[in-house]
Amino acid sequence: MQCGKAPEHSLCNSKDCRLRLPCGHKCPRPCKEPCGGCQETVPAGVKCIVKDHELLVPCSSLPLTEPDYSQCRALCAASLKCGHRCKGSCGSCLHGRFHLPCAEKCGRTLVCGHVCKSPCSAACPPCQEKCRWKCSHSRCNKICGAPCTPCQEPCSSKCEHQAVRCSKKCGEACDQKPCEEPCPKTLKCGHPCVGLCGDPCPPLCRECNFDKLTEFELVCNEKDPNARLVKRCSQFQ
Repeated sequence: MQCGKAPEHSLCNSKDCRLRLPCGHKCPRPCKEPCGGCQETVPAGVKCIVKDHELLVPCSSLPLTEPDYSQCRALCAASLKCGHRCKGSCGSCLHGRFHLPCAEKCGRTLVCGHVCKSPCSAACPPCQEKCRWKCSHSRCNKICGAPCTPCQEPCSSKCEHQAVRCSKKCGEACDQKPCEEPCPKTLKCGHPCVGLCGDPCPPLCRECNFDKLTEFELVCNEKDPNARLVKRCSQFQ
């Protein structure tokens, strides 16, 4: 309160009223507002008409002349189709016939690999995380759900087995044919790469990760020492 002003109840800026209502509960309103009806949830002394629980109502509605079952504040807690529990009340959900939209975070994995953080009841929007796509020249500075700006630098793809290099820009489809020769690079562990020339080197080594590398057999020759791990996509980037 400013100096020089007379202390008046209506000028109090406190958010909490210190008075007790006739029912004994604390007043829920700000100090400068008149005390109103008590909103504490209390048992009404009767059973809910549909659910097997006691009718819970605002304290100010007591004593009940006629039970208003639409005011029942008992937690619904029904299991929704998404798997989350309903946060509505028995009355707001019409005693289980309808439910409030789920307010939990979605948690589903988007196609980009990020986790959706929108409300569970809403359709997953385009991903708002920072885009993880990058090339040898730069990194995309847009959000994940927006189209990347194609890199305008010359394509850096090169192969020692082919005389002609790609003539396209980095952001365009490469016009150099995929090389079918084994990758000549050496992994950090010191063993040869199991990929093909021109592909990003996979993180799996035939010597260090043999079991993991051969756990999924598609054509039954994955254990062949000359077999190559083909990956013409960004799976391991």
